Amino acid sequence: HLRKTYTAIGSVVNLAARLQEICKPGSIYIDEETYYEVNRFFRVKRVRLNDEDEEDTDYEQLREKLAKLIKRIKSNPRDVDAFFEAGKIYFELKEPSKASCFFKQALALDPDNPDIKLAYADANMFKDRYEKVALKGKKTPLAVFEVIGLKDPLHDRTVIPEKFYQKYNFAEGFIQIPKNVVLPVEAIDGSIGHAIVVAVLCYALADCFKLNETRRRNLLLAGYLLDLGKKKISPHLLNRKGTLTELELAEIRLHPEESVDMAKKLGINDPEILRTILEHHEYLDGSGYPFQKRGEQISLGGRIAAVADMYAALTAWRPYRERWEKNAALEEIEKSARLGRLDRRVVDHLKKLLSE
Repeated sequence: HLRKTYTAIGSVVNLAARLQEICKPGSIYIDEETYYEVNRFFRVKRVRLNDEDEEDTDYEQLREKLAKLIKRIKSNPRDVDAFFEAGKIYFELKEPSKASCFFKQALALDPDNPDIKLAYADANMFKDRYEKVALKGKKTPLAVFEVIGLKDPLHDRTVIPEKFYQKYNFAEGFIQIPKNVVLPVEAIDGSIGHAIVVAVLCYALADCFKLNETRRRNLLLAGYLLDLGKKKISPHLLNRKGTLTELELAEIRLHPEESVDMAKKLGINDPEILRTILEHHEYLDGSGYPFQKRGEQISLGGRIAAVADMYAALTAWRPYRERWEKNAALEEIEKSARLGRLDRRVVDHLKKLLSE
């Protein structure tokens, strides 16, 4: 008896209906505006839209040729023929945006080549035909994208150097907690990927202190679950822009204790893991929370987690601010060490780990 009938009109409704119409079963299609909001978290590809018969196109063979050309370009970035041929293959694959990029590079190397000029113009002209969808009431066709999956934050080389990744990315495999335990919190908080970055940093820092494998894995798991308790925090507080009241701050500062409680519900009872989670916002000068611990009252795990959490948070985008560059984040962490908030040894190890 509570059901009601609604009528929805407008371009958003038209767009949703059109996307539903063209979307392949099991896929997720989004418009360009949504793409710009989510592409920092998700792997997304441009959708190719055309109604032509493509049965005679050998995509596998074309992809093999393309791979060889890309290899040629990597070994010789001035190989104009390789750029041109790669562009032609992308155009044959009905991917004119990528084709245009390669033709542009070829044109930069050989600006007077008429064939490259013509191919570049054709690629740009066909973008709308193959890569945009017509929408009722809109003069300009719209781009459509398909969501492929979540990005791996450890692949972000502006945050995690290749050398660090090669040495420590295996540690992620030790985490047996399903991703859907932390993802709902991260989605609300605007921090997707934060847990895994903190976890692997904690493992690496524990290794720097020559802790045994059991303890390294303890800190890995603790780092992964640090913010689990944010599930109990009012969602509107987690990503609000602007200043929070003292009462609101007090609610947010409950999350370490809530995280411990939720970790216990997952069957985690190791004292080191629980203490690390509890202390990840405690600072050596007593300015942290929830218990304003000082100095030696804070465990090594808590000190490591505090540094890892701060670095991962600063270098990631949040709904209320842009991300910090790696060097700026490290300088801020260094400043906190100079002020006596963070453990100098942990900070020095982090800087060494992330040096290129």
